[in-house]
Formats: sequence, structure tokens, C-alpha cells
Amino acid sequence: INPARGFSISHPADMIEYRWVFPSQPEFNVIREVIRKRGWTQPHPDLARALCAYDGGMVGFILIQAVNHLEPLYVSKTHRGEGIADQLADQAIAYLKEHHVGFLCMADNEHVVKMCEARELHKIESPVYRS
Repeated sequence: INPARGFSISHPADMIEYRWVFPSQPEFNVIREVIRKRGWTQPHPDLARALCAYDGGMVGFILIQAVNHLEPLYVSKTHRGEGIADQLADQAIAYLKEHHVGFLCMADNEHVVKMCEARELHKIESPVYRS
């Protein structure tokens, strides 16, 4: 026990090996399994990579991934109210689900909020940060 910190440090972070792992590598399956067990959205194989920490085996990781998001949605004024926005949203969502890819939707107006709720998308309560 380190009295100054109140906990023990048996493996200082600078003694750990760090390396990049790509979805095409077999060891990425360890990451997929952690994600599956936690109920997180699986990363797209073409849009992700992981920086992994190793101490014998993998002991941690952080993903860098492009996150699919549905926006913007636009229909010209001359064609609004004809169901085109609904068709665009439904077909895009079906495509992403067919490929087992999660997505976000930035609901920045009342119409989009209603569309998201009608499609039973889950509102995120966690803070979101950007660089």
C-alpha cells in the first residue's frame, strides 16, 4: 500500500506495453467480446482501431472509431409532407441495422425528436464532449 495514495501500484503504467490492434487481427476478438458482454455497439471493421495495453495479455484498450450518425436529413420544401423524410430515415436505419452498425442521431429540432421516438431510438443521457 502506498500511504501517499492509499492504494497499491503493482504495474506502473509506463511498464505496460502499448500497441495498435486492427479489426482484421485475431486479437481484436478480445475487444469484441468485452464490447459484447457490456452491451456496447460493435465497432465497424473499416472504421475502428484500438490502442491496447498488454501485461502478458491484454489488460485494457481504447477505441478510435468513426461513429455513424444520421444527419443532416433534408427534403426540399416542394416535397415536404409526402413521407420522403420517413422513407429516407427508415431505409438508412435498415441499412445500418442490416450491417450490425450502431449510430447516433442528433435531434436538433422537434420534427427529428418525433422521428427518433417513433423509431424507438434511445435518448442518451450521458454528457457528450467534442474537441
